[in-house]
Amino acid sequence: MNRAAPSRRAWTAFAWVGMCAFFLVAVWYVWRIGDPMPTADNWINLDVFLRKAYYHGVGISDFLWNRGAGDHSQPLDKALLWANARYFGLDFRLEGLFAMLLGLAAMLVLRRAALDGGEGDARWGSIGVVAIAAVFFSLNSSRIYSYSMITLWFSLYLGMFLSVLAAWKAMNGVSPAWLLAITFVFGVIADDVAYLAAASIALSLCLYGGRVGGWRRTAQVIGYCLAGFLLSRLFYLCFQGKVGGSIQLRTSPGGFLRFLASDYRDIWQWWAIPSASGLAQVDTMKLLVGERAAPWVGGGLAIVMLPMHMWFWWKAWARKPDLTGFMAVCVMLFYYAHVAGILYGRIPVFGTDYLNSLRYVSFYQLGVIALLLMLTAAAGDAARNGSRVRWAYAAPLVAVIMLQVAVAKIAFAQAHWIMEYQENKAYTLATMAIFTPEARQECMAFKELRNICASEERREKLGGLLVDNHLSVFSPQFQRRYPRLAVAAAKAGKHDR
Repeated sequence: MNRAAPSRRAWTAFAWVGMCAFFLVAVWYVWRIGDPMPTADNWINLDVFLRKAYYHGVGISDFLWNRGAGDHSQPLDKALLWANARYFGLDFRLEGLFAMLLGLAAMLVLRRAALDGGEGDARWGSIGVVAIAAVFFSLNSSRIYSYSMITLWFSLYLGMFLSVLAAWKAMNGVSPAWLLAITFVFGVIADDVAYLAAASIALSLCLYGGRVGGWRRTAQVIGYCLAGFLLSRLFYLCFQGKVGGSIQLRTSPGGFLRFLASDYRDIWQWWAIPSASGLAQVDTMKLLVGERAAPWVGGGLAIVMLPMHMWFWWKAWARKPDLTGFMAVCVMLFYYAHVAGILYGRIPVFGTDYLNSLRYVSFYQLGVIALLLMLTAAAGDAARNGSRVRWAYAAPLVAVIMLQVAVAKIAFAQAHWIMEYQENKAYTLATMAIFTPEARQECMAFKELRNICASEERREKLGGLLVDNHLSVFSPQFQRRYPRLAVAAAKAGKHDR
């Protein structure tokens, strides 16, 4: 007993140190490469939401506005945008750092779940926690950390994991009122992503219900869970108001079936890209093993993942229910739901290669995290049973940790290119407020801002919004925070309107 207690403390310390190390490395990466300037969909929110906030004032319906079918309202993003512009000069890197705090909170929930199944021997739960943190905060995709709107997806994962934890506690006798409250708040923040979460949790409850709290209790918990999400839908119906008229996607069931009939040869890629990219997406894989070997290694990972997923579902059914297994199943179904949504809503429009979009890596990593949770639980089971096979379960956990260390090293080696890109962007952003043919030509030459600079009206509106309100590169706060970007922007000349 005297030896076991220090050993447990040592492994617990290892878990904390490893988890915090991967988290702090990701925070440092955000601070280095997070884009502080508006990017992609930020411009829509600037044009529609922030302009109205400055010149007319906003209400609840404005936080729930979206562009139309296929878009997401993202009220938390808009709330942070308004606070960011008002108090911090519109610095999106700060939003990314705030999102990392949400990510840490989400990781703590995963830690709680992982240790539930590995409590028989502290080492397995501790190794599992570090492996999960390595993937959850992986630098596999720079886009997750350079674009704060994607970094804020950590808020979705936090809401999902808290909902799963509340559902498990409700199954084990705790009042389901917390489940109702959490799923309602999560549903408001997540908008239609809440549908995927609700389905994942409800199906998982059906799998475990009869073995945990009985079917009557299961039906009650499912009812509270769905009620919270339905209340969030009611909130949108009451307060959303009119949305934008732009139709983002035109996929229909019939169109999707025609797509399957014409593109069925890509079916392996629909599995291979998401399953392998959760560990190392295609560009990262090329830097790890070389351009020639990357397709073969990626394909090999996808092949290995097939029996791993089969093993996952066998374990989910065979082992004694606990929080670790329940969280693993919920997260895996959440992963499947996201991939299915991308396949249905995006791939018929943009093609199979769209699965390689860097932002989707954030979703793909959920599948790996679910597997790691189940491996942690299986290693803990084997330790309690005295089986030597526990090392077979622990080996993938250690391999994932080592892989993500290598991935992080590569990410930092490539960071200087991103920083140089941002200097060019700061210069180009400053040209938006200079209304000369030469400035417009320079603005048009920068691909990311081409759509804005192509329209003189839009260029004047957005440039005026930034200049008049001293935002982004035109903000003194921003310039003090990023002297390199301020110098780059100043090269564009004085920003007279």
